Amino acid sequence: MKQKENKFPEGFPLGRRFGLLMRLYFGALTKKLEQLDIDRHYSVLLLIESADVHCNQQYLSDILNIDKTAMVRMIDYLVEKGYIVRAVNPADRRAHRIQLTSKAKKALPRIHKAIDDLNGKATKGISSRKLKQFYADLNTVAENLTHEPRHTFIMNFEKVKSVHRK
Repeated sequence: MKQKENKFPEGFPLGRRFGLLMRLYFGALTKKLEQLDIDRHYSVLLLIESADVHCNQQYLSDILNIDKTAMVRMIDYLVEKGYIVRAVNPADRRAHRIQLTSKAKKALPRIHKAIDDLNGKATKGISSRKLKQFYADLNTVAENLTHEPRHTFIMNFEKVKSVHRK
Protein backbone atom coordinates (compact mmCIF):
# COMPACT_ATOMS: atom_id res chain seq x y z
CA MET A 1 0.00 0.00 0.00
CA LYS A 2 1.41 3.35 -1.04
CA GLN A 3 1.77 5.93 1.74
CA LYS A 4 -0.28 9.11 1.33
CA GLU A 5 1.64 12.28 0.64
CA ASN A 6 0.86 15.27 2.82
CA LYS A 7 0.66 17.88 0.11
CA PHE A 8 -1.80 20.70 0.45
CA PRO A 9 -2.66 23.51 -1.94
CA GLU A 10 -0.60 26.67 -1.55
CA GLY A 11 -3.33 28.66 0.22
CA PHE A 12 -4.08 25.91 2.75
CA PRO A 13 -4.18 27.22 6.36
CA LEU A 14 -0.83 27.24 8.16
CA GLY A 15 -2.53 26.15 11.36
CA ARG A 16 -3.77 22.96 9.73
CA ARG A 17 -0.30 22.21 8.39
CA PHE A 18 1.20 22.82 11.84
CA GLY A 19 -1.54 20.67 13.38
CA LEU A 20 -0.57 17.76 11.15
CA LEU A 21 3.11 18.22 12.02
CA MET A 22 2.24 18.38 15.69
CA ARG A 23 0.30 15.12 15.60
CA LEU A 24 3.05 13.37 13.64
CA TYR A 25 5.79 14.72 15.91
CA PHE A 26 4.13 14.03 19.25
CA GLY A 27 2.92 10.63 18.09
CA ALA A 28 6.51 9.67 17.26
CA LEU A 29 7.88 11.26 20.45
CA THR A 30 5.44 9.43 22.73
CA LYS A 31 6.33 6.20 20.93
CA LYS A 32 10.04 6.83 21.60
CA LEU A 33 9.27 7.55 25.26
CA GLU A 34 6.61 4.92 25.87
CA GLN A 35 8.76 3.28 28.56
CA LEU A 36 8.10 6.34 30.76
CA ASP A 37 4.89 6.48 32.75
CA ILE A 38 3.96 9.88 31.26
CA ASP A 39 2.73 10.47 27.73
CA ARG A 40 2.79 14.27 27.54
CA HIS A 41 4.15 17.53 28.98
CA TYR A 42 7.80 16.71 28.28
CA SER A 43 8.35 20.36 27.34
CA VAL A 44 7.27 21.46 30.82
CA LEU A 45 9.98 19.27 32.32
CA LEU A 46 12.54 20.75 29.93
CA LEU A 47 11.52 24.28 30.86
CA ILE A 48 11.75 23.55 34.57
CA GLU A 49 15.16 21.98 34.03
CA SER A 50 16.44 25.04 32.16
CA ALA A 51 14.89 27.59 34.54
CA ASP A 52 16.65 29.10 37.48
CA VAL A 53 15.87 27.93 41.00
CA HIS A 54 12.73 30.08 41.10
CA CYS A 55 10.61 28.34 38.46
CA ASN A 56 6.92 28.87 39.11
CA GLN A 57 3.57 28.32 37.45
CA GLN A 58 3.39 31.86 36.05
CA TYR A 59 6.81 31.52 34.40
CA LEU A 60 5.72 28.29 32.69
CA SER A 61 2.34 29.75 31.65
CA ASP A 62 4.01 32.78 30.12
CA ILE A 63 6.58 30.79 28.13
CA LEU A 64 4.04 28.26 26.86
CA ASN A 65 1.43 30.99 26.31
CA ILE A 66 -1.31 29.03 28.09
CA ASP A 67 -3.81 30.05 30.74
CA LYS A 68 -3.48 29.26 34.43
CA THR A 69 -6.18 26.57 34.37
CA ALA A 70 -4.41 24.58 31.67
CA MET A 71 -1.09 25.06 33.45
CA VAL A 72 -2.54 23.78 36.72
CA ARG A 73 -3.78 20.64 34.92
CA MET A 74 -0.35 20.04 33.45
CA ILE A 75 1.37 20.54 36.79
CA ASP A 76 -1.18 18.34 38.57
CA TYR A 77 -0.52 15.56 36.04
CA LEU A 78 3.25 15.76 36.53
CA VAL A 79 2.89 15.95 40.33
CA GLU A 80 0.58 12.92 40.31
CA LYS A 81 3.12 10.99 38.22
CA GLY A 82 5.95 11.97 40.58
CA TYR A 83 7.97 14.13 38.17
CA ILE A 84 7.62 17.49 39.91
CA VAL A 85 6.77 18.89 43.33
CA ARG A 86 5.29 22.18 44.40
CA ALA A 87 7.29 23.83 47.18
CA VAL A 88 6.19 26.91 49.08
CA ASN A 89 8.28 29.94 48.17
CA PRO A 90 9.80 31.17 51.47
CA ALA A 91 9.90 34.74 50.13
CA ASP A 92 6.15 34.68 49.32
CA ARG A 93 4.17 31.95 51.05
CA ARG A 94 1.27 32.43 48.59
CA ALA A 95 3.50 31.37 45.70
CA HIS A 96 4.87 27.95 44.86
CA ARG A 97 8.13 26.95 43.27
CA ILE A 98 7.98 24.08 40.83
CA GLN A 99 10.86 21.64 41.19
CA LEU A 100 11.91 18.45 39.45
CA THR A 101 11.99 15.22 41.42
CA SER A 102 14.78 12.66 41.21
CA LYS A 103 12.44 10.60 39.01
CA ALA A 104 12.27 13.48 36.51
CA LYS A 105 16.02 14.07 36.64
CA LYS A 106 16.55 10.41 35.85
CA ALA A 107 14.12 10.57 32.89
CA LEU A 108 15.42 13.84 31.38
CA PRO A 109 18.46 12.37 29.56
CA ARG A 110 16.10 9.91 27.84
CA ILE A 111 13.72 12.75 26.92
CA HIS A 112 16.59 14.87 25.55
CA LYS A 113 17.88 11.95 23.49
CA ALA A 114 14.43 11.17 22.06
CA ILE A 115 13.86 14.83 21.12
CA ASP A 116 17.33 15.23 19.60
CA ASP A 117 16.86 12.02 17.59
CA LEU A 118 13.40 12.97 16.39
CA ASN A 119 14.43 16.55 15.56
CA GLY A 120 17.31 15.12 13.52
CA LYS A 121 14.98 12.80 11.62
CA ALA A 122 12.39 15.54 11.09
CA THR A 123 14.94 17.97 9.65
CA LYS A 124 16.97 15.42 7.68
CA GLY A 125 18.03 16.90 4.35
CA ILE A 126 17.76 20.51 5.51
CA SER A 127 21.07 22.34 5.65
CA SER A 128 22.09 23.98 8.92
CA ARG A 129 21.78 27.40 7.25
CA LYS A 130 18.23 26.66 6.08
CA LEU A 131 17.35 25.14 9.44
CA LYS A 132 18.54 28.24 11.29
CA GLN A 133 16.42 30.36 8.94
CA PHE A 134 13.45 28.01 9.38
CA TYR A 135 13.53 28.47 13.18
CA ALA A 136 13.86 32.24 12.74
CA ASP A 137 10.89 32.20 10.37
CA LEU A 138 8.81 30.18 12.85
CA ASN A 139 9.60 32.78 15.53
CA THR A 140 8.50 35.52 13.12
CA VAL A 141 5.22 33.74 12.37
CA ALA A 142 4.56 33.30 16.10
CA GLU A 143 5.38 36.94 16.83
CA ASN A 144 3.13 38.11 13.99
CA LEU A 145 0.23 36.04 15.29
CA THR A 146 0.55 37.27 18.88
CA HIS A 147 -0.81 40.63 17.70
CA GLU A 148 -3.93 39.18 16.09
CA PRO A 149 -7.25 39.18 17.96
CA ARG A 150 -8.15 35.59 18.77
CA HIS A 151 -10.21 33.19 20.79
CA THR A 152 -8.47 30.95 23.31
CA PHE A 153 -8.25 27.26 22.46
CA ILE A 154 -7.12 24.47 24.72
CA MET A 155 -5.34 21.58 23.06
CA ASN A 156 -5.92 18.35 24.88
CA PHE A 157 -3.40 15.69 23.95
CA GLU A 158 -4.63 12.22 24.53
CA LYS A 159 -2.90 9.09 23.37
CA VAL A 160 -5.39 6.83 21.64
CA LYS A 161 -4.99 3.17 20.93
CA SER A 162 -4.39 2.68 17.26
CA VAL A 163 -2.73 0.37 14.83
CA HIS A 164 1.03 0.51 15.39
CA ARG A 165 2.93 2.00 12.49
CA LYS A 166 6.60 1.64 11.74
